[in-house]
Amino acid sequence: MKLRFEVSGQVITCPEKMLLVEGTIGEYIAEFLFNECWDGFCKEVIFTREGLQESVSIKILLGADGLCEIPGEVLAKAGMLYVYVEGKKLWEDKSVVYPTAIMPEGVWIRKSGKRDAENVTEPTPTELQQIMQKIQELQEKGISPEDIFRVVEEYVKGHREELKGERGEKGEPGERGLDGKPGATGKDGVNGKDGEPGKSAYEVAVRNGFSGTEAEWLRTLRGEKGEAGERGEKGETGERGLDGKPGAAGKDGVNGKDGEPGKSAYEVAVRNGFSGTEAEWLGTLRGEKGQAGERGEKGETGERGLDGKPGAAGKDGVNGKDGEPGKSAYEVAVRNGFSGTEAE
Repeated sequence: MKLRFEVSGQVITCPEKMLLVEGTIGEYIAEFLFNECWDGFCKEVIFTREGLQESVSIKILLGADGLCEIPGEVLAKAGMLYVYVEGKKLWEDKSVVYPTAIMPEGVWIRKSGKRDAENVTEPTPTELQQIMQKIQELQEKGISPEDIFRVVEEYVKGHREELKGERGEKGEPGERGLDGKPGATGKDGVNGKDGEPGKSAYEVAVRNGFSGTEAEWLRTLRGEKGEAGERGEKGETGERGLDGKPGAAGKDGVNGKDGEPGKSAYEVAVRNGFSGTEAEWLGTLRGEKGQAGERGEKGETGERGLDGKPGAAGKDGVNGKDGEPGKSAYEVAVRNGFSGTEAE
């Protein structure tokens, strides 16, 4: 038995009322006729029974033929049957939902003659089960897999939210992914606040158990006397020492005899053939000026300084005996190692 519903736009009506009886299973077929506004929509029918104590709603996926069985759960008890349709589709990447208004007048579900037993009905398949049934029906009719896939895909696109299952349990942590590329250098952070002044070394020592004044703590920092170091290298030669102090006055000497005046070097030179004045002879003794020598290295520490200045002159002694004649310049030279004639 068919119960026909006409759907024009968002208005649904049931022009031919028929008697529905509670407890009826597999007998009542709902037929839906749609106008062109519903082209391209996946359609779901919601059957609702309003009773005195409870309400029951069942959703049925409607096929292309517009036919479906009225769910047994809705017919299980007497009440008023209301029907509305909801269409869904994707249009320009947006999900479009197109529902009808609820029926203005419901269809009565009368009580049956069974008074003492509850009506037992098979539960209506879930939406997923309905989809699988539709796929099986399409396969039995010889529809190609490509067309079946297209039909299911369109339905799933329009019913994403309804087809979401319950949230599953948390899965185990996955393996660590590869390190990503270094991110761009971030902006410099705001300067932090100045830190508090640091503790002095003495304050740190006190905090770590030292008891005593700061002066006492400083004394603890001095270590024991170390071992003697190795002998240093010899220092550089020092500068010449200062002249010594003047010596004591000498004793009066015995007066010697006046010796004969010795020959001067000039006289010796004249005697040996020099012709010229004494001044000219002296000029022959001076050689040409030599070049300046290089600066010598710093000498070693000088020996003891020269004796001090002569002491005060002693008293005049008694005239001594005449001395022997003085040595000539040549004789002095020979005594000091010169070898050669007086002329040489």
